[in-house]
Amino acid sequence: MLPKLQYNRHTLTAIIILAVTYIIYSFTAQYIINNSRTWLDEVTYLIKSFNYVSGATQPYSDQDPTWYMPIYFYELGVWQYLFGKEISTARLLSTLIGAASGLVLYDVVRRITGNSVAAALSTLVFLTNPSINFYFSTAIPASSVSFFLITAVWLIVTVNENPKGVTSLVFGCVLAIMYFYRQNMILATIALLPIYLLKIKKNHCQELAKIVLGSIVVIIITLLLFPDRLFVYAARLPLITPILAELGLGSNSLHIIENGTTSALNLSIPISRISLLDILDGFILPYSGLLLAVICSIYLSKNKLKVLRVIPAVFLFLSFTHYIGSLGYCPTCILPYTSYYAVIAVICFGVCIAILSQKNKSDPIKKFIIILSLTISVITMNYTLTGLASRTEYKFYPIAMFKNERPISEEAETIQLASFIKKYTDPNDTILPIHNLVTIPYAIFLAERNFPTQGINLRHSYRTIKNNLSTVEKERVVHALQSEGLWSDEVLEVWLTKNYNTIIFQRDPRSPSGKLQKRIERDFVRSATTGFRGYNVHIYRRLHNPDHNIIK
Repeated sequence: MLPKLQYNRHTLTAIIILAVTYIIYSFTAQYIINNSRTWLDEVTYLIKSFNYVSGATQPYSDQDPTWYMPIYFYELGVWQYLFGKEISTARLLSTLIGAASGLVLYDVVRRITGNSVAAALSTLVFLTNPSINFYFSTAIPASSVSFFLITAVWLIVTVNENPKGVTSLVFGCVLAIMYFYRQNMILATIALLPIYLLKIKKNHCQELAKIVLGSIVVIIITLLLFPDRLFVYAARLPLITPILAELGLGSNSLHIIENGTTSALNLSIPISRISLLDILDGFILPYSGLLLAVICSIYLSKNKLKVLRVIPAVFLFLSFTHYIGSLGYCPTCILPYTSYYAVIAVICFGVCIAILSQKNKSDPIKKFIIILSLTISVITMNYTLTGLASRTEYKFYPIAMFKNERPISEEAETIQLASFIKKYTDPNDTILPIHNLVTIPYAIFLAERNFPTQGINLRHSYRTIKNNLSTVEKERVVHALQSEGLWSDEVLEVWLTKNYNTIIFQRDPRSPSGKLQKRIERDFVRSATTGFRGYNVHIYRRLHNPDHNIIK
C-alpha cells in the first residue's frame, strides 16, 4: 500500500486553485478550438467517425480497412451525430473529457498524498501544459485515453488490500478499453497490472482472474461488433506482426505487402532511426517541467517513501517504450504520444509538493516559497523551453499550429471549398482526390461526397512495388494494397483508367512535377477551378469520347 503522508486540509485554497485552473484551461482551449490548423489525425477521425456511425461506411472491411482502433471513432461519431460534424464541435468533446481527467487526477493525488493543495496544483500543472492542452483540444483520442489511464490509476489507489466486489473486474475492463482506443496503451497494461496485484495482499489469483475476465468481456464484445478484420488489426503491433507473418498467421495481405514493396509496413524497430533531435524537440523541451518533477520525485522519495518511485518508473517506462515502438512508422510522434500518459508525470509533481510541504511544515513561509517556486518553475519550463527547439515547427509549441498567412481562416476557406465541390460535382459520383493537403478530403466530406479511404492521406498510404516481381506477383501485391487501403503507381493507373469519373486535383503527393496532371488530362477534362490556401484546386471529369463529352 502507498504510504500516507501527513493529511493537511486546505480546502478553500484547493478550490481557488482549481477554479483558476479551469478558467485558464477554458480560455486556452477555446482559443485552440477556434484557431488551430486542421491536421491529419483530426481529419481521419472526423471523416471516419461520422461515416461509421451514420452507416455510410463499414469499418474493418474492403470498403474501409482502417488500422485504427474503434472506440474513439464511435465516441466521436455519436457526438457528431448529435451535435454536428463541424471540427469545433468535435474538439469541444476532447476538451470536456480533458477537464474530467483533471478532476480524476485531483482525487488520485489527494488520496496518495493526503494533501488537497498538492492535488489542486497537480491539476493546474496538468491542464496548463501547452502541449497537453493542445492535444486535449483537438479531435483525437488523447484526452479520452488519458481519462481511462488516470481512471485505472484511481482504481489502483482506491483498491483495498483485500478487494471485494467488482473492482478488479472493472480494472480489467478499463485496461481493455484503453487498448481499443489506442493499441500502444498495451504498454500501460504491462506497467499497471503488476502494481495493482502488488497493492492487494490476498487472493492474487482470484483477482487476476477477475481482471482477465473483465478484459475478455470487452475484447469479445468489440471483436463481435467488427468480425471481418478487427482481430488482425488489433494484433498489428511492432515486433508482433512480423513474427506472426513469419509463422503464416495474421493478415496474408499485410504479409504480401511487406514482401512485395520497398516501403515496409514499419512494424520492426529500426534502432538506426533513433534521433536525439527528435527526443529533444518532441519530448524533453515540451515536457521539461514534468521531467523536472519526475526527477525531483525520485530524489525526494527516500527511506519509507521509496515505494513512491514506482510512479516515475511507470512514466519513464511508457516514454521509452512508446518512442522505441514508434520508430518504424513515426519517430516524431513522441510529442503527441506523451500527452496520452503525461498525467503519470503530473502525479510525480503532486508527490513532490506533498513531501516538501511535510518536510517544511514547521516553517509556513519557507514551505510557501518552496511550493510556489517549484510550481512556477515547472509551469514556466513547460511554456518557455520549447523556444530552444532546433526546428521552427517545435519552437514555443504549439504556436506553429496557429499560423495563418491567408486573409481568411482555414475553417472558413475549407467551408468555401466544400461549397465549390458540392456545386461542381455529381452527388452520385465517388470522387478521387489527389492532393497533399489534409483539408481537401475534409472539404469533400463537408460537401457530402464519397471518396476512397486512401484519399485521406495519399502520402502515407503510398507504396512502391518492387521491380523484380513477376506479373502474377505484381497483381497479387496490387490486390493486397487495394484491400488494405493502400495504393501504388499501378493502383493509380487502374483508378485513372476505369475506377473514377471525377477527380479533384491539387498536386501530386509523390512529387511536385506536372507529369501526373498531364496523365490525368489524357482521360479527363477540367470542368472547374478554384483557389484554396494558395493552391489551385481543379475538378476533372472523365472524357466520354474524343469530343470531350463528359459522363453526367
